[in-house]
Amino acid sequence: MIRHGFSLRRQPEMVTKTTAMVRSEEKRQQRDGGFLDIGATLAVAAADFRSHRRRPVVWLLVLLALGVMLAPAYYHAHLHEVRSGHWPIAGLFWPRFRLAEYGGHLVFLLALACLLLGFDARERDTNASMAEALDCRPMSNLAVLLGRLLAVVGATWVPCALLVALHEVVANLARPLGLQSPTFGVAALVRLLCFDALPATLLWSGVVMLLASVFRSRSLALGISLALLGFHVWGVANVPHYLAQAVSTFPDNTSLASDIAAGATLSGLLQRLALVSAATACVVGAARFYPRDDGVSRGLQAWTALGLGTVGVAGISWVAVSATQDLGERIAGPDRLVAGLGADKLG
Repeated sequence: MIRHGFSLRRQPEMVTKTTAMVRSEEKRQQRDGGFLDIGATLAVAAADFRSHRRRPVVWLLVLLALGVMLAPAYYHAHLHEVRSGHWPIAGLFWPRFRLAEYGGHLVFLLALACLLLGFDARERDTNASMAEALDCRPMSNLAVLLGRLLAVVGATWVPCALLVALHEVVANLARPLGLQSPTFGVAALVRLLCFDALPATLLWSGVVMLLASVFRSRSLALGISLALLGFHVWGVANVPHYLAQAVSTFPDNTSLASDIAAGATLSGLLQRLALVSAATACVVGAARFYPRDDGVSRGLQAWTALGLGTVGVAGISWVAVSATQDLGERIAGPDRLVAGLGADKLG
């Protein structure tokens, strides 16, 4: 039967062509969003941050991180006050010299908060009917995941940094009034928050995003990420000390973290930059496996993630090899000195 100039038998074929054209247009619009759209990234970050700040678990973890950092500091400040008059314990109990130890607790809880906030991001979007809204917008997966990464950092690291800085200001103002509040020094706090805590926050956020994208299972992603964090803590506690700086995401609690010795070494700075590179590789890899077609080349994302991961592993390997060589020179130094003295006596 002919109606309005075309056969009804051709309607399914025309519908198929129309659907293909619509999908092609959607992919074109997604490609127009680019590999990384800063505006879309900030929009996702703002939306996720508003969601995180309404979750009680976020504030519980932030307050717990501050509590496990400051509670021993106040206890050691009290011990230093009541016992330093008759015991030579200034370096043993003075909180200024133990900031790296307290900071390790802070970094661990920040890493734990990142895992708990990042393992179910896609499922939370689906439950809140946000997944469809994100899927129909011309933004890349990398922009979405970077926005979520910024939201996690803004909900965990930023409040901790602001509250620790506020405590330092209040403690310095309270000292002239006779209140014994522990102070750590500006340089030491900057090193702890920016040099130690921030790279660890970025790394563990990237790790859980990658696991969630690869396995697409909340329980599996959370279980593996928690196992990795536990294995990392165990490894740092059991690795030889000269290799700890190469593989650890925690502050080195055997060094003086104060204004007296707060400068970062070249190897330590390189290791932190390697952690940031590895975190970026994890986020790009998560964009590669993310269950959403954004029109960006999967091969480009895979090679970018592989390159950034190679840079991170190479940086950590260089630090480990350098530390091993330094240890060999320190061991061989006394032997060379003794051999030299023996030669002088014989001469």
